[in-house]
Amino acid sequence: TLPRILTRQNNWRCDVIYNTQKLLAGRCLIVPVEKSVVFDSNGRIILQKQGWQWAYQPSISQLLTSCSNAFGNHFMSIIFSGMGDDGSDVATLVKRNGSLIWAQSLESSECQSQPQHMINTGLVDYIASPKQLAEALVSLCKRRCLPDGRPILLAPNPHSYQAPNLNF
Repeated sequence: TLPRILTRQNNWRCDVIYNTQKLLAGRCLIVPVEKSVVFDSNGRIILQKQGWQWAYQPSISQLLTSCSNAFGNHFMSIIFSGMGDDGSDVATLVKRNGSLIWAQSLESSECQSQPQHMINTGLVDYIASPKQLAEALVSLCKRRCLPDGRPILLAPNPHSYQAPNLNF
């Protein structure tokens, strides 16, 4: 099963979402194919009664929209190898909310379509191999800055956030 595969090399707890749950560090939640989910600013993932309303199921576009609206500049997405343009249609909204978008490099992708569409938006903050993305994510979590050294600016309320004038 997917939870068993995902937890084989770490100490995470990994579960398929069956009801409303709190997002917790070290816990992997798997979104079901047949029911959609939304996120709220209290850090909850809420299972909906209805299915996914967008073209793909589960819908990366719907997930990115919900996460970005709930968490603003506290949210980042990494678009890995995949098919179609799922997610790229909401990239402008995600960036307007202050969220980060990273994508897997095309040369490291088995299926380039999904990262290619996202990269084509011109809104991707960082493009790299999965190994480099993992290293950069660890660095971001430790130092709270992007791979190029720019700081991650966090605000308690993402909708009231105003970026300071920084000279880099």
